Amino acid sequence: MKKNTVKKIDEKLLLFIFMIILPILLVHIGHGNWINRIIASSISISCGMFFCLYVGLSPNYKIIKKDGKLNNKEYSKIRPRVEFAIRIIILCVGLTAFWFLLLPQMKDVYRLIISKQDPEILRGIVENVSTGPGALFICKSVEFKIDSGETIKRLYMYPSRSVKLGKEYDFVILPQSKFILEVK
Repeated sequence: MKKNTVKKIDEKLLLFIFMIILPILLVHIGHGNWINRIIASSISISCGMFFCLYVGLSPNYKIIKKDGKLNNKEYSKIRPRVEFAIRIIILCVGLTAFWFLLLPQMKDVYRLIISKQDPEILRGIVENVSTGPGALFICKSVEFKIDSGETIKRLYMYPSRSVKLGKEYDFVILPQSKFILEVK
């Protein structure tokens, strides 16, 4: 009997490829236009959401590893409850990503396809640029003030251009999902 020599691809490696590598390639190789950024951010958010749903729902995915502290015999009564609680939290993260990130973005894409209009363009002066921990090159939060004096905060996913404080830019945005598609 012959052993199967093909190794199983690790889920975390696939997640890394689909959430980080593929979107970066789409944005930077595709000349950085806003259509590529919509596709890249949709892939990234969808993969993260589906991974959360897979981890939360799949009995094959082990939350508590074999060499983990909770796998000792003295924790055998509370282990199932702890694992269930962790799965519920992970499912809530996935559903939150769907509700607040993916669904508004899909509504914007649907609106762009049906109306055949370009996304909104706002001119503003950058007041603040911040990144979350571990998201240095993936996502930036940009606050800018438009002519009416209103301060607007948007996410700039997979930035291809640096945004500097105090400078004026044209921001191509999606109104409902609050994503910056392009900075001119």
